[in-house]
Amino acid sequence: MLRPSPRTLGSRRCSSAEAQLAAQIHHPHVCEILDLGEQDGVLFIVMEWIDGEPLSVLQKSAKASGGVPAPIATRVVLNAAQGLHAAHELRGEDGRAVGLGPPRRLAAKHPRHERRPW
Repeated sequence: MLRPSPRTLGSRRCSSAEAQLAAQIHHPHVCEILDLGEQDGVLFIVMEWIDGEPLSVLQKSAKASGGVPAPIATRVVLNAAQGLHAAHELRGEDGRAVGLGPPRRLAAKHPRHERRPW
């Protein structure tokens, strides 16, 4: 959340515009933005809940056993690449590429009824 100040005004505009663009991406490997707005001078974003663990947790728990197994690492990278591709394919009303920046967080998503050992 960004509170209003002269220093954050430009940053607020960029964040709000980028969030509005990102809300248009609908892909299984991209966290959905459900709502965004401003209340009492504070910007907010409501995002989909991802049932999983941050990749840092996966890395830490796999470190003792020699690292993340290749099939899991491959799947994580493939899923992230597919989500990034969806962001790069986003087009404006004029049909031109929008050009979003890189994602700031990655998480390993797993089915609700299956608990992974990481």
